[in-house]
Formats: sequence, structure tokens, C-alpha cells
Amino acid sequence: MNSLKQTKELKNPGFIVFEGLDFSGKTYLAKRAVERLKWDFRFRLDVKYNHAFLRGGLIDGEHLISLSAENRVEYLLKGYRKDKLSENPEEFTEIFQDRYLPYLIFYAATKVGKPIGEMIERTKGLTKPKHIFLVECSLEERKRRAGIRNDLKESEREGLTKKGHERYTKMYKEIVSSMGVPYTVIDTTFLNGTRVLDYFLPELQKIGVLENEVSLESLMVDNDPGVFESTAKFKLEEVLKGKKHSPISIVRRIEGANYMELIRDGRHRAYASWLAGVKNIKAYVSYEKGKIEADKLKGFSDFRYKEGDKGLF
Repeated sequence: MNSLKQTKELKNPGFIVFEGLDFSGKTYLAKRAVERLKWDFRFRLDVKYNHAFLRGGLIDGEHLISLSAENRVEYLLKGYRKDKLSENPEEFTEIFQDRYLPYLIFYAATKVGKPIGEMIERTKGLTKPKHIFLVECSLEERKRRAGIRNDLKESEREGLTKKGHERYTKMYKEIVSSMGVPYTVIDTTFLNGTRVLDYFLPELQKIGVLENEVSLESLMVDNDPGVFESTAKFKLEEVLKGKKHSPISIVRRIEGANYMELIRDGRHRAYASWLAGVKNIKAYVSYEKGKIEADKLKGFSDFRYKEGDKGLF
């Protein structure tokens, strides 16, 4: 079994954008989802939260503030033309991006009067996300959330009028639906606090945008390769009956030009699929830079049943 692969085979995992009007809950959702994905048993996935640009150093904040609205649009477009995902495998990660090109188009349309179609054309060829979550909320709830703050900007106040809310909500949906990127609308009107995560994570799982297909032959563990016989056989029966298991969680550990794929969670599901002769399996993939000790790696052919199995699943 070949346990190591070359990093040149790796593809950057891409990014997901969260868009929406001020006080819609998009930033809260994006940030808290990143935290939750780390320990949620359905994912066990490391994701990075990011804002504005994928890479730092592309814009000068002070210079941006000094520009007129129209010049800001041109300056930001210039930055987005240079923006791209890292090509260094040691920096790979799934990214939850808080606003990106759709917001620039929205800003250009509302502050400069640029036609949406024209801006869509100008962003063609730029780095695009693999999915967009458009977060919406009722005007009354946005006002309630805005009331917590005392330093609202003029643009934020304008968006909290009935006319502004209706116009901007419609405009945002038009922009996002014109991007040529799959998108999902998340309405947070009645989803405050952790309730929005309880709703969002099953939706994220259903969409499958974070899933990867990995080869079972390449999966390893760097610790005890023991499994419970009762659980493994139970999972094997499910596989043979055609039941679709939820994705497992793995870590791609990268050292220099090589990487290995370690099972983080779901070894019984993976082992059962291997016993059934399945070649590939769905997985949530996290990335880490670390030392690869090939002599400590174990594959499925090394797996053994644990003693004292009590039949627990």
C-alpha cells in the first residue's frame, strides 16, 4: 500500500462566500460555523474564517477611505484581479469568506449607480467561490439587531428603511443569482444565536459542498489500528445493503513535497467500505503541516479487532 503522495497532485480546496445586507447575521453565521465545524461529530473539519480578500496586503485601508466611491470600486477591482487562493499546499484550507465579489457589485450599484450587468461582466475571469450563502432577514429583525449598536453609518441607516430594505434585498439576490455560482438562501429572521447553526449545519451537510472523494487505499492511521468487530461488521452489512454513510473526516498532513491522509473520525465506516471492496469514499478534509513518520503508518491491511468488544456502536 502506497501511504505517501506528492503534493503536486493536490488541488486547492476553494472557498465559500457568505453574503447579505448589514444585520442579516452573515458574519455571525460564518464565524460561529467555523468554530462549530471543528468539533461537530458530523464534520470534524478545520475551516478558516476570512474577510474582504483571500490574501492580505492587496489594499491600503487608509488609501481606500480617502477615495471617492467610484474610485473605490476601481481600486478594489484592481485588488480582486490579483487575489487568488494560495498555491502552497502547506497553506491549504477550506475558507468561509465574509463577503467577496457580490458585495463589490452591490456597492458599485448602490453607491455609484453602476449597472449590475456591467459589473458582472467586469468580474468575469476573477477568482470565484464554489458556493455562495446569501443570508437574508426581515426588516423588523434587522432593525432590532441594529438597535444594539449606537454608531450606525449613514449607509446602514438607509438600508433599514422599508424602501431601502426591499430594494437592496432584491438587488442582492439578483447579483448573487447572476454570478454563475451555486447559491443557497439562508433566512435568519427567526434564527438567533445557536439556532441559526442548528439550521445551517444540516443544510451545509445536505448540499455536500465541503465533501471530497478520497481513495480508501491511501487512508492511514498513525496510532492503534484497532476497531470493534461488532461495529465493523454492522457497518459492513449497511454498506452491502447500499446504505449511504455520512462522510468520514481525514487530515492531509503535508511535509515538503509529500503528504499522507490520516483518518480523524469514521474509521469503522472506512474499514467497512474497504472490506466491501469499495474504492473511494466521501470525506471532509482538513490540512496540517507536520512531520510524516512513514514507519508508524498503518493501513487497512494492518487493522485488527480489539479485545473485549462489548458490541457497542
